[in-house]
Amino acid sequence: LKPTTRDLHQWSVDGEEYYLSMQASMENNAMGRHLHIIPQAEGLLCILCIRFPDTVLAEIEQMLRMCESRLTPHILVNQIMKQQQQQQQQSKLDVKTPDVRNEILNKTAVYHAVGLCIEEILEQADKRGMSFPLWFNGTLRHHIANQAPITTPLRARTIWLIGEVARIQEDDDQHARITQTIRKHVLGTVCESMRKTNDLVVKMTCIKTVNLLLAHQNNNKNNKKANQHSHQQHLHHHQHADKSMIELCIGLLDMVNRCKQVESW
Repeated sequence: LKPTTRDLHQWSVDGEEYYLSMQASMENNAMGRHLHIIPQAEGLLCILCIRFPDTVLAEIEQMLRMCESRLTPHILVNQIMKQQQQQQQQSKLDVKTPDVRNEILNKTAVYHAVGLCIEEILEQADKRGMSFPLWFNGTLRHHIANQAPITTPLRARTIWLIGEVARIQEDDDQHARITQTIRKHVLGTVCESMRKTNDLVVKMTCIKTVNLLLAHQNNNKNNKKANQHSHQQHLHHHQHADKSMIELCIGLLDMVNRCKQVESW
């Protein structure tokens, strides 16, 4: 699941084509799925998670804890600054200094695995002591806010991961992973990332995740008063979010059109 050099090259050359090819590869009957190792790894992991959930989830949890401790947002920022200073001084990287890019791609792969098995992971979240709001506030939002070019794969995968959490949202807000309280912060973080980035893959990933966040909202039918209060409380916010998304989508369309014009030249 780790992005290859070929993936990163295609991403930088034609982000739109790369994004569409990755989305197509996730379809069950996608043409050419067998030609790329990542779609094969996705399918294999999903099958293993269904057949041997305890073993697979325990391994993913261990890998997640390891990469979160090795590459916290604070450590990542410090490593990027140190690498930039060394590059400016035209000196070689210290042997003891970890390869920042490799660490980022490793964490990107782990987040990919978590997203593929997110339904099974969240089913056991309480037993395993996992809280999505705490994870988002402590780690995920910082990775999304980090606009350093080297972190682009991790930023895109983190935004995708949030969309996967939203996709399996529970109907009961009391047991939801993305509650109404934190939803506005998640929406704001994703929209802000889309506004700031120039990367087409990140922008398109943001659009899909915002779609999922707005589509899979909590609707507890047994509590009409709570629904009315929640609706009134977030109506104003969603109106602004919709307006902001329209502006961002228009900007994205203009960006794609300009890329196509340059390509035709």
